[in-house]
Amino acid sequence: MKILFFVLFAIYLQQGQLFAQTEEPLSNVEKMPAFPGGVSKMYSFLYSNIKYPSEAKKWQISGQVVTQFVVDKEGYLRDIHIVKGLGYGLDEESLRVIELMNVAHRWVPGSHNGVPVPVPFTLPIRFVLKSE
Repeated sequence: MKILFFVLFAIYLQQGQLFAQTEEPLSNVEKMPAFPGGVSKMYSFLYSNIKYPSEAKKWQISGQVVTQFVVDKEGYLRDIHIVKGLGYGLDEESLRVIELMNVAHRWVPGSHNGVPVPVPFTLPIRFVLKSE
């Protein structure tokens, strides 16, 4: 009987972990997620790692790519996607650099009532060609 209880309890815990990983993101939270060091460090990281795509240079394309992702309870980025793109390789470069950010830095997760929760985050990335 004790073994059956232990097995059922283990299954219950495992299901609880599964549900916790698929928890719906909350938009209205007390504390939004943050890149370590703040917004200026985040943009510094992004712009020091972005490589302007040759196709966009060739056609002199500049503008803003709007990305969105979820910062999970542990501070990792998931569900990364483009909300508004420009094409010419700029969308792919935006995704690449956000994935790089996900590997290099763990975010401070958002929280609500003192508990870490997954939070959606919208990040515009501006591409500007410099005059030569």
